[in-house]
Amino acid sequence: MNVEVNRVRTYRRWEATEWAMEDAFELLLAKAGFYATEQYLNVKCHFCGVTIFVGNSVSNIEAKHRELSPNCAFLLHPDRTDNVRCFDADELKREEHRLATYVNWPISHISPSSLAKAGFYYTYNADQVKCAWCEGVIGQWELGDDPFVEHQKFFPNCAKVISNGISSNPILDPTIGIQPVKTPYAPQFSSLDSRIRSFENWTTGHIQDPERLAQAGFYYLGRADEVHCFYCDGGLRFWLADDDPWFEHARCFPKCQFVQLVKGQLFIENVQSQIKSTSSNQQQQMQASGPTMSLDEALATEPVQLALSMGLNAGRIRAVTKRQLDSTGHPYADSQALIEAVLDGQIQDEELEPSTSSRMDRRIESEVSRLLWTAISSTAGPNLSSFSSTFSTPSPSFDSAPTSDVDVIVSSDPLSSPSTSSIANNASTSSAVKCNNVPESLAQMAAAARPTETAEVDKTLRLEEENKRLKDARECKICMADEVGVVFCPCGHLVSCVQCAPAVTNCPVCRAVIKGRVRTFLS
Repeated sequence: MNVEVNRVRTYRRWEATEWAMEDAFELLLAKAGFYATEQYLNVKCHFCGVTIFVGNSVSNIEAKHRELSPNCAFLLHPDRTDNVRCFDADELKREEHRLATYVNWPISHISPSSLAKAGFYYTYNADQVKCAWCEGVIGQWELGDDPFVEHQKFFPNCAKVISNGISSNPILDPTIGIQPVKTPYAPQFSSLDSRIRSFENWTTGHIQDPERLAQAGFYYLGRADEVHCFYCDGGLRFWLADDDPWFEHARCFPKCQFVQLVKGQLFIENVQSQIKSTSSNQQQQMQASGPTMSLDEALATEPVQLALSMGLNAGRIRAVTKRQLDSTGHPYADSQALIEAVLDGQIQDEELEPSTSSRMDRRIESEVSRLLWTAISSTAGPNLSSFSSTFSTPSPSFDSAPTSDVDVIVSSDPLSSPSTSSIANNASTSSAVKCNNVPESLAQMAAAARPTETAEVDKTLRLEEENKRLKDARECKICMADEVGVVFCPCGHLVSCVQCAPAVTNCPVCRAVIKGRVRTFLS
C-alpha cells in the first residue's frame, strides 16, 4: 500500500454506499497515506497503522492524523518513506516522474528506463503500462520487444511517437532491409536441428523430404502430414510430391518474417505475382474449355490405373495429373505421356543442387591451388627445369667399352666384375659424377635446392593457414556448418547463418540485445 494508486483502488468498495462522497475523496485520502478498511468510513494509515473514522468530511483528515499519530513518519518526512505518489497528467509527461512509477515492476526482460523513455508509466496492473500522451495501454511484454517499436506499431498517431524525442535510436524500418526482432510463435523449434527432430514419426517421406520442410521453417505436429511454421505459426497439409516448401510458405504466408529473412522480399513478390498470373490463366482456360472432371475422376481413368499398376509413386502420379488438369482441363489421354511426366519429375527432384558451403569450399580450394602453383613455379622454376632436364636424359648403353659422352659409369650390381667394382669405389670417393649433359653435380644441385624447398613448404603452410582463416570467417559461429548471412543490429556483428539467426536474442560475440537483423550476401 505504499503506492497511492493502489490505495485509491481500495475505496471502490464504498462506491455503492448512500453516503454523499466529496469530489475526489479517494485521491485526497490516498495522498494522506490512508486506504479503506473493511469497516465502512474507517481508513488506515499505511505508514503508522492508525485507524481514523472519516465521518461526513475528508477535508480535516490531516488534522486528525496529526492528533492521533504525531510521530508518523509520513507526516514528518514523507520524502524519506517508500511512498509512491500519484502524478497528474502534466507531471507524467516528465520522464523522471514516469520512471518513479515503476515500483514492483514484475518482469526483468523489459527495463523501466526504456519504457519511461518511450512515454509509458506503470499502471500497477500485471505488466500493463500506459502512455502519458495518447493514454494507450500495452501489456503482455515478450522477450525481445522494443517499447519504441511497440508504441509506434499500436499507436502510430501518438504525439510522443511523432515527436523527435521519443528515442535516440531510430525506429527500424523493414523497407530498407532492417528486420525488427520479434519472438517466434514456437521458440522451442527456432533451431534447424529441433525442427528436423520433430519429424521422427513422419510417415510421408516419399512425398516430402523432412529436411526440406525443416529448412523452410516447418515442424511436424505428429498428425497426418500437417506442419506449422515456428515463426508465424502458419500451417500447411495435403502435400504433393512436386510442392516446394519455400514456395508454398511464401504463397500462403507472405508476411512471415522468417521467409523475409531467408528468401527476401523479392522472392515473396515473385511468388505472389506468379500465383496471380497462374490464377488468371486458369480462369481464362476454365471459361474457354467449360467444366472439367474432378481430380478423383481423373485418377480413376485407365492411364492413371495402368501407371499405378506399374509401381510408380502414387503421390507423383497424383501431382502430375492435378497439374495436367489445371493447365489443360483434361487428364492424360494415354499412359505413355503420364509415365514420362512422372519420370521427368522424379529426375528433376533427384538432381539436387549442392549446398552453399560445398560451393564455397570448391571455390576456396580452386583459388588456393592456383596460388600454390603460381608461387612454386615462380620461385623454383629454374631448379625444376634443371631437374627435369637431368632426369629426362636417356640412360647410356652398357657396352664393353665406355662411350665418348660418359667418363665414369657406376654399377649398382653387387655381383659385378672387379674392374667394375673398382670403378664404382673410385666414383664413390669423388665429389661428383661428371656428365657432359648436366652442368652441375647432383650433390651441388641438391644443396642449392634445399633452401628453395624450405621456402616452398613455408609458403604452402601460410597459404593453408590463410585458407583455414577464410573458411572460419565465413562459417556460422553457432552451427559451424553453413555460411554466415545475417548481420545483427545495432552491434553489427556477422556471425550467424539464416537458419540460426531467429533463435538468437543476444549477440554471441558482444552479448548485446539484438534489435534488428539485416540479410547479407558474401560475394
